[in-house]
Amino acid sequence: MGSSLRNRFRYLRIGRWTLLGGMSLLLFFSAAIPLHADDRVNEGALVFKNSCQICHGVSGKNGPFSIDLVGQEFVSTFHTNADLFNFVSKNMPRSNPGSLSNEDYLNVVSYIQNLNGITVSDDQLLASATPRQSVITKATPNLTSTVTPSSMFTFQATVTPNVTTPVFIVTTTPSPHVITDIIEPVHTPSDIDGLVQSDAIRKSITNGWIPVLSEKGKTLFQPSQPITRGQFIAAVIAANGIIPPVLAKSLAYDIASNPARDAINYAISKKWIVPTKSQTILPKQPITRADAAVFAQKVWKLKSIISKTLKDVPKTDPRAGAVGALVKQGGLRISSNRAKPLDSLSRADAAWMLSKLVK
Repeated sequence: MGSSLRNRFRYLRIGRWTLLGGMSLLLFFSAAIPLHADDRVNEGALVFKNSCQICHGVSGKNGPFSIDLVGQEFVSTFHTNADLFNFVSKNMPRSNPGSLSNEDYLNVVSYIQNLNGITVSDDQLLASATPRQSVITKATPNLTSTVTPSSMFTFQATVTPNVTTPVFIVTTTPSPHVITDIIEPVHTPSDIDGLVQSDAIRKSITNGWIPVLSEKGKTLFQPSQPITRGQFIAAVIAANGIIPPVLAKSLAYDIASNPARDAINYAISKKWIVPTKSQTILPKQPITRADAAVFAQKVWKLKSIISKTLKDVPKTDPRAGAVGALVKQGGLRISSNRAKPLDSLSRADAAWMLSKLVK
């Protein structure tokens, strides 16, 4: 096993135990108990009342501190039950993310979907809570490691090659006694192989900066698709390990129902981004490469650099210093001395930028 793999995966944690070794994995598994759909909705209603209602309001609407959870815009944000479950279980409640049990998260997801007229079977819900996976590159196939930190815990990790990509998937086989919290899964998108940015995309997905997308049962990244202003702001905030506070009101008129509302509010409060004269941010519009450079420069406090070689960035452009700074850092890919500042930043190049700026 190469040294790069050993350095990347340095420890394995099971419950309270942390084990140091040559290969390390951070994997948790959570057991889920089958329930009737109506039971899950009823149980979820109680969880929602106790943990969610204070921000999202009664029945998920008109909450004082967050977005509505009812309506087409919310439904279209999460393509699958797994998407919704993964987001909620990792990020909610805002006051203490990930603090609920796996059962509570499954139940509250069922309740939220029910509020939107969507009936979710137990099989569909439990499919969201299958053992988590983690991506390892350049691993040794069929390597098996068993660790027993106590008589109660038996943990076995088997590395097997994924048939569609050169990435290896690590799965866990826990003992019946092992019931711990679930963490975000990492899937291998089927549309990133061969890209210059493929490693950066994997890093972005692994760290939860830019999520994968689901389409007709396939896990995709859609690397050439433009990243929106709201999505980019949220990705930068996440890449810096910031959990933005939930403010009582939106600091721009057009972000109230946007999934990136809290991240945008935080960015506005830090003066990393300034609303227009009409107090809008335009979170659903693609962000240009130049505007992304300006935002990243402010967040990472990069020194402005006026490039003498870029052919399409005039020195008089107020964003020239930011573009030059990002090019110098390697975060903004150029071709033939052209930065294409007015083009939309693609999801792949957004992942590239974050991978170069986050050390």
